[in-house]
Amino acid sequence: MLAAAFAPMDRLASEARPLADPSRAADLLRRLGLAARAVDRLGFDQLRVALGPEAARRLAVDHAAAEARSQQILDLARDLATLDGAPPMIFLKLAGLCLAGHSSPAARAGADLDVLVAESAASGLFETLRRDGFVPSSIPEYDHQLPALAHPRRGVVEIHTHVPGVRLQQGSDTKRFARLEDVLRSGEQKTIPGFPPNAATPSVGFLAAHAVVHGLAQHRGAPGSYPLFQMVADLRDLVAEGSATLAAPTWITWIERDVSVREARAVLALGDELASGKAPGEGDSRALLDHILVGTLDPRYRIALKAEFSRPLSESWWPLARLRVLRRALFPSGAELVAIYGAPRGALGILRLRLRRPFDAAARYVRARRAVAVE
Repeated sequence: MLAAAFAPMDRLASEARPLADPSRAADLLRRLGLAARAVDRLGFDQLRVALGPEAARRLAVDHAAAEARSQQILDLARDLATLDGAPPMIFLKLAGLCLAGHSSPAARAGADLDVLVAESAASGLFETLRRDGFVPSSIPEYDHQLPALAHPRRGVVEIHTHVPGVRLQQGSDTKRFARLEDVLRSGEQKTIPGFPPNAATPSVGFLAAHAVVHGLAQHRGAPGSYPLFQMVADLRDLVAEGSATLAAPTWITWIERDVSVREARAVLALGDELASGKAPGEGDSRALLDHILVGTLDPRYRIALKAEFSRPLSESWWPLARLRVLRRALFPSGAELVAIYGAPRGALGILRLRLRRPFDAAARYVRARRAVAVE
């Protein structure tokens, strides 16, 4: 299934062999977040031969849903760029990859539009979208972004004021994450054909840095919450467009405070090996592959990871950042409580959840420590 998502098409055709369990193979593609990519690369007819009509149909539905969601995100990007008085903006993640032509919208699943604007313009754009029918979703505010905004027909927008983990001013002694003005000043942006001049996408190096720090730093301890093979796939798509840029160490220095050079190169190496049609047998890339697979497929391993105290992805002094993470874990917002436990019953439902949360969080940590001991 990894070969279906990464290996050369001619090699796939020449080395095709019957699958022992086609239904399970299709389920693995979905769980690993690679269904849309595999369908887009192989096509429905080839999948039907390999997996059978029912499994291929399920994957085709996933592919169609991913393509529709991606197109919704790209349409929303155009809407934002063409708003009256729209501020300068840079589209990140899916929108940045697809609008720059690095990835196919039909091959990359996404959930929302991520847009980077100046801190001084963020609240104005937020209020403009609210007047346009968007409402705050259950995704709360973070240090690097305002509360997510959702529209029943047009999708979800996350307005970023900086990009956590990416430090363009690495040469100077600063903890500052990249702001819009830093990206523009350094020239790490590209105009978008057919869009107004206030809109741009990041450079190949910036997209790579953001993909790796998002996967390995932001979601290091929760591989089940974000498909880490999507990170590997994004790097493979970028290699085709800027292999010289990705081979250079510059973009790795932007993230090395939170992702080591060794880890960043392991992502590139894993993509190279999967693209050659084989899984790595040893080394850092094999360790990363095992982490992604077990983190996605083994609930006990995911629980054990919750006991780790990795360095928070923050500009603040790390003990203070750790306290903020702990406070948020023990005393989340009402929307976060509903997202964790579901909608409460009765007028005092939220209060009961607030009282329950610290004890439940402590119990989860104890279970995680026990899982570590078992692992």
